Amino acid sequence: MGRPDENGDGWLEPYRGYLLVVAGRLVPLWLRAHCPLEDAVQQTILQALKARSQYAGTTEAELKGWLRAILTNVVKGMRKSHPRWQQVVEESSRRLEDLLPPEQSTPSQKLMREERLARLFDALARLPEDEREALSLYYLDDLKSAEVGERMHRTRGSVAGLVKRGLDRLFALLRPDEDEP
Repeated sequence: MGRPDENGDGWLEPYRGYLLVVAGRLVPLWLRAHCPLEDAVQQTILQALKARSQYAGTTEAELKGWLRAILTNVVKGMRKSHPRWQQVVEESSRRLEDLLPPEQSTPSQKLMREERLARLFDALARLPEDEREALSLYYLDDLKSAEVGERMHRTRGSVAGLVKRGLDRLFALLRPDEDEP
């Protein structure tokens, strides 16, 4: 993870993908035209960098919790009337973590799990926005295709195509490189 004073201003860059996925759960579709997800993430990173002397955590989970709290405050400022913002953040994070096998007991197994989760966040963040949104609504929010279609203003067939293409891209991004041992 690294401490803020060890890595300079780049210490939060590995969490950009994670924050982008969490922001995708917080910022409703209709608000994204006025507030792109990348803007919310960038504002979060800037606020975290300004407040880095206040960060006292020592674990990956503490850092992610701190970043989520900053992000939720950023989003809350953008849309104060969102009634379920904290619940949405917690549910989305839990569902994403549930996609990976259960946490193991040894430190090396925990580190491997955290690395896989970071790869998943990064891969999700690299998907086209429509595919990322369709996958998030379908798998993370556990909505049916028709419900995803309603939220995204698309047909069920269009949603099915987005989910399939999104999964194909996601698996390709998560597939280990041929060069690696």
